[in-house]
Amino acid sequence: MTELSRADFQTLAQENSTCISIYMPAEKAGAETRKNPIRFKNLIREAEEKIAH
Repeated sequence: MTELSRADFQTLAQENSTCISIYMPAEKAGAETRKNPIRFKNLIREAEEKIAH
């Protein structure tokens, strides 16, 4: 994961729209890796629902 630089943070702070960060554990090997995109999609949907309300 890349660290957020001061310049990146300042750019985000000046945005007039909602910004979110999503952190999730990810499987790196094996059959379980197929679940990563599904978990991410579910987290995106959950974030969209929370922003909408």
